[in-house]
Amino acid sequence: MKRVSEIMIRKNTGFLLSAAIMLLLTSACSNTPARRSGEMTSPFRALYDLMIREKVTDARYQQVVGHDYFLINLPLRNQLQQYGDLRDLVSKKDFVIDILQTSVKLGEEAMSLYLSRISPGQLEQFAIGHPDLFGDASKLSEAYRQYALQAEMAEVKRVRNTGTVAALDRYWKSFTGNIEESIMTKGRLQRELETFYAVPFIKGWIAYHEATDYRGAVKPDFNHYEVYIPSLDVNKPENISADNWALLRHFAPVVVHEINQNAPYSIENDRFGEVYLTGKTLADVTPQVDTTKPTLYAYVDQKTIQGVNVKQLVYTLWQPSHPQLSRLDPEAGPFDGWSIRVSLDENNQPLDFESVSNCGCYYKNFPTDRLELLASNVFQEKHKDKRFYIENVVKGKFDAIVPELVTDIDANQANDIVIYFSAGRHQLITIRSKQHAELLDQTSEPYRYQLRHYDELENLPFADHRASLFGTDGLVRKAHRPECKLLKPSGLYHAGHPRQRETQMIYFDEAKFDDPNLLSTYLRLPPNAFGLKND
Repeated sequence: MKRVSEIMIRKNTGFLLSAAIMLLLTSACSNTPARRSGEMTSPFRALYDLMIREKVTDARYQQVVGHDYFLINLPLRNQLQQYGDLRDLVSKKDFVIDILQTSVKLGEEAMSLYLSRISPGQLEQFAIGHPDLFGDASKLSEAYRQYALQAEMAEVKRVRNTGTVAALDRYWKSFTGNIEESIMTKGRLQRELETFYAVPFIKGWIAYHEATDYRGAVKPDFNHYEVYIPSLDVNKPENISADNWALLRHFAPVVVHEINQNAPYSIENDRFGEVYLTGKTLADVTPQVDTTKPTLYAYVDQKTIQGVNVKQLVYTLWQPSHPQLSRLDPEAGPFDGWSIRVSLDENNQPLDFESVSNCGCYYKNFPTDRLELLASNVFQEKHKDKRFYIENVVKGKFDAIVPELVTDIDANQANDIVIYFSAGRHQLITIRSKQHAELLDQTSEPYRYQLRHYDELENLPFADHRASLFGTDGLVRKAHRPECKLLKPSGLYHAGHPRQRETQMIYFDEAKFDDPNLLSTYLRLPPNAFGLKND
């Protein structure tokens, strides 16, 4: 139990130190007036206030206070640290200007999304109330773009006119220091302080859970199950390149989902499908899953790993609910789902697989046999108590669960990946190549699922406009479960609650699922695993 003790000491000591610092800061700042988050001085302040009131904003975007029209998302936030690696003034200026221009584009992207989430009648009323600025509702987006362009030009000019590295460093510190906090970390210590009496117990429970979690392979030993294969007649969405859509289609997995025919809950809960919204207003909107239309939502992410631009294919499915499996089941609640991520090497061949519940729980890594071979050629020995060369020991954190390798994938064969999900708990059991797949020799025809772009989930048809599956905090609407309150003393924000991409954290918030350094931290990656570094 030494590992449990070490984790408990680390977690509880960290909390006590943070709590003391928080109390000192709270006391020191008690007389300081609160700064309004994301305050705009532009004509669009009124429009943004409308969007706040109507709750149509998106948790993926954070404002830069005092810098109108500039928004930051997680991928851009991950790039900010690269500024520290630059030394000369020209390189730093080019980097800052690129960030500013990207930030304004994000602002335009977000504004377009927000406008689609407000009813035409409300937009027309707003435009009528500001005729000198906007004319009519159809001109709102273009008017915003023009103001944003002016703000961008002014900010870029300011950077270009900066004469010294020291002055630019001060500008950069001010800019990045005014970025709103992400929902992933916002309010964490406050939640711990509000439930301080339960913190040691919950932290201890988490430590025990981390140290005793089963780490071995699991056989998909299903008595009853359904097999789903990708539909062939899928059109390319408008907002994705032909090459990326071709990759998503080519590697779209076969899904084997266990079915519990004797379960005390509806069998539909063990199926996945198309997401849609019901309700008359945003206040009563309720997400639903149509299991008669099996659907996987997918997108291509791109990160720099070991200096290489790595494409990652992400596939997400949704079930109607996590059924109540016992009298006291903290995980039971509306909506359930899972995500699979496939990291490709420079030749667009799968090198690593990750799986995680859509709430961020149960993260597992399934390296390919190719990645394990690369690791074995570099590292002479495996870490103590590890079964694979690729497994790492992460100091001060929970080591990644690596149940088994995915072997003999034929990257030239379409849909060669098979994923298995259990009934009831809807856990991913394992990932196999077709060569080593089980349960595919059934006599009945497999079901066909449609492949859709993940963007659809953030802009679903609703009434006479659009709405997101997710609330402004990134959580699936009306998908609360007992676990959310039970684990509040841990500091986690609505633990167990399904959530939006770019807001997921794994291993009880020890790491961000979309951190570009995730694989380099939790795996012992050999040099050039994904290919040669990009110039």
